Amino acid sequence: MNRVFVSGVGQYDNIGDTVLRRGLIDAVRPGVDLHVLVADLTADYQSGLQLAETDTVYTSVSAWHRAMMTSALRRRTWVLHSAGEAIADLHSAPERALLFTEALLLRPRGGGAMQTGVGIRKPVGKYKLPLLASLRPAKLVTWRDQWSQSVAGFGSVTPDWGYAEGAAIETFRDTPDRPLLSITLRGDRAHPSDSWIANVKSLAEREGLRLTVVTQVQSDTARSETLAEELGADLLTWETDNHFGQETLVREAYARSRAVISDRVHALIIGLTEGAVPLAYAADVPEKAARTLETAGITGVAFSERNASTPTSVDDLVGVLHRDTEMREHLRSARERLGDLTSTLRRILQAKGSDR
Repeated sequence: MNRVFVSGVGQYDNIGDTVLRRGLIDAVRPGVDLHVLVADLTADYQSGLQLAETDTVYTSVSAWHRAMMTSALRRRTWVLHSAGEAIADLHSAPERALLFTEALLLRPRGGGAMQTGVGIRKPVGKYKLPLLASLRPAKLVTWRDQWSQSVAGFGSVTPDWGYAEGAAIETFRDTPDRPLLSITLRGDRAHPSDSWIANVKSLAEREGLRLTVVTQVQSDTARSETLAEELGADLLTWETDNHFGQETLVREAYARSRAVISDRVHALIIGLTEGAVPLAYAADVPEKAARTLETAGITGVAFSERNASTPTSVDDLVGVLHRDTEMREHLRSARERLGDLTSTLRRILQAKGSDR
């Protein structure tokens, strides 16, 4: 059995980080000996990864790298670079140099490195070379948006792994059983304007929906509390540090929502995987959300109160809400494409290799 090393490390208080990494980990687990890095992240964070009893889990980064190199001497060994967002900064350059070296050392016994489901953070920064060089020896590279692929100049574009999780489309609630309009905004961005507040209230009133502010990232708690007060909305706060427990609560809210309004890309994706229409609407331009959704064919859903020639109207928002059937077809297509990617990964990872 071939051995596969994958990182599950993400932001400790962000549900989206465990959801997308779980999608990748679940995709590659069958038929391999899986070794997962969680570093110093807590058991509460790890709950969101839903690791299996057969997985070997590492709380030490150095031990994970040593085990990879030891394995490479004896059998076909693969490493999958972490899914999510890649940052081209000086801090990550030494790690990228290590990943480049490991990718070369894994080759003699037929293994190597792969990366899927990654987007490059804007602005790119001065240290693009280490990021891209670390991927040059990789067997397979896919990006989660076209802009990242264009920056890199190589690899293909496939949807974010977050689309793979969530409910089956056939089980989605019908519109009459979706009385909520859910909102979740980043706490580290500009506060929404008075016109944004007014538009969201008007949207809910016109569609007969109850406003609910959802806390999907613990560090957004203060923003959620303020928004709930300003909107006169219900509030789903950060109820538990257990990631899977909080994710369950968030998904229950989204499953009863016509739409999710957010500038967090994985709030929009998780909402869609529960049948809610994604509406990327915030004070600042939600460019990362827009380009990541576009990979799944979802366009015309991003609005902001800045850099716009005309103010966003409630009619614009209503128009998006009524595209629910279209959005579900985009989700179906994204999952089919991820299914094809999963088949490719498994074919590569499960290929026969010599052990000693």
